[in-house]
Amino acid sequence: GLKVWQQEYSRVVNFNVEQECNKYLRRKILEDQSEYQSETIPIPTYPDDKLNFIGRLEQALLDLTIPGPTVYAPEFSSWYYIEGGLVAGLRFWATLRRAVGVIGLCGVDRLLSFRITNQLQKITKAYSLSSYGRETKSSAGLTRLMPLLHELHGELRPFNKGPKDGRKFFVSAFKQSSQLTQDFLTLILQVGQAQLIRKQIANELNSTVQSESNQLYSALAALNKSLIRDIQDSPYGENCENKETDRENMNKKAFELSKFLDFAGSSQPFQKVYITSNPCERLPELLFLVVAATIPRLQYDEEFGSLIRKYDRDQPMDGSPLAAGVLTILNQFHPSYTTAFFAYIGQYIRCTVKDNKTGSNADINANLDCRNAMIFLETMCKLGNINRENIHPFVQPFLFDSLNYSIKG
Repeated sequence: GLKVWQQEYSRVVNFNVEQECNKYLRRKILEDQSEYQSETIPIPTYPDDKLNFIGRLEQALLDLTIPGPTVYAPEFSSWYYIEGGLVAGLRFWATLRRAVGVIGLCGVDRLLSFRITNQLQKITKAYSLSSYGRETKSSAGLTRLMPLLHELHGELRPFNKGPKDGRKFFVSAFKQSSQLTQDFLTLILQVGQAQLIRKQIANELNSTVQSESNQLYSALAALNKSLIRDIQDSPYGENCENKETDRENMNKKAFELSKFLDFAGSSQPFQKVYITSNPCERLPELLFLVVAATIPRLQYDEEFGSLIRKYDRDQPMDGSPLAAGVLTILNQFHPSYTTAFFAYIGQYIRCTVKDNKTGSNADINANLDCRNAMIFLETMCKLGNINRENIHPFVQPFLFDSLNYSIKG
């Protein structure tokens, strides 16, 4: 009886997830084409409803954790109202798991991954159109920004030198780009919000499988390590006779294992590659402008341990979703994109510190912006499991060591 219940519940959830994912796909999967639909025991649908129960659950989670009214506190892995009340903590995800089960949580996680993929495709498509000078509704601001991105690229190379005008060059660039990058900023925040939700779902699934089926968790972990080692040690050289066959077998094993790892919460959303895209040459410069133009609108809050909005109460803004979104976008491309982004942030910090030190009157706002930039880098490192030593070539360690969180804006 229990096995029948689990099979039928899994079929219902997977069918609704599949139908809800159609809004993100070009080739829709109709109800009668679904592998989960049955003529003997059909799953009912309601044409009048725009969303099924999985879609409504996803939308409820997104509305509940929207950046601006709520703040993500990374040290607590929880969302809070900006006034201080708890919105979604660790008990929230445990309660949700008990309500919809492991299969339901995995269904929401899969739907969120399709949403993230769709948003990343929008970003890359808008950027590609703007790089060719084709101005559309989605790429109008980026098209007008392209000359500034090329100027920024030439002015900030090599990485160990700063612009001739120092911080004045950055301030001028931020003023020119602040309005043109607003739509791009919104997409980044949406990607980051969905990624943080996926991370919390993975944490809940992982803690559940460790406590309720530790042997299964240990077996999956050992199998995963073994498969990775086999892939690394496989002779894929030109002289290998069974190269294609071995690769196909390895891919099949990895694909089958990934299903179990997703159910066990062993996936890493921030390290996942969602899309394949052509190179976007000035993307690091664009992300740098978006982040640097947004940093003055943020302030560090000691209670939340995160960057939160300073003003613009009606504007969705939160530091952690911004860092998560930028990290996700950079991970879709070559690691040199991430290196360039870190280098640009480092140049901005060094120029700000130098100009404030040599100037007769220190600018407190510049100090706060510099501090916020370093906190943003630390947030990215924590979310992406990036060693902070990767940033030290661009931001000296003593600057992080002297970081004073107690500065008040």
